[in-house]
Amino acid sequence: MASLGSQSTASDAKFTKKMRSKFMNSYLVHMIREFDASEELYQEHYNYLYALRDEGRLGLAGPYNNVQGGAYVFQANSLEEAEATAKTDPLVVAGIAQFVIFEWQAQQL
Repeated sequence: MASLGSQSTASDAKFTKKMRSKFMNSYLVHMIREFDASEELYQEHYNYLYALRDEGRLGLAGPYNNVQGGAYVFQANSLEEAEATAKTDPLVVAGIAQFVIFEWQAQQL
């Protein structure tokens, strides 16, 4: 039986590469708010996230407890598409938040 510490085989790597090419990439969007926002703007932000969810592209989302900001994980076809999508977040458009995107190869272990 394989354990988390065992080395992957060539067939495992081939399978992983095949699966990555079959599905969109995952992106982690790290957002830091510079200023507080109105309830209306937060609702627009939530609606943006709900739209990603309804498209089947949003994985996880939530605020940080120790700093102003939060993160979400969503799927896109490329880094360029992910950046273009994140730029449409109402908090970013309003100049309230800045973001950094990481292409994330997260796996459930």
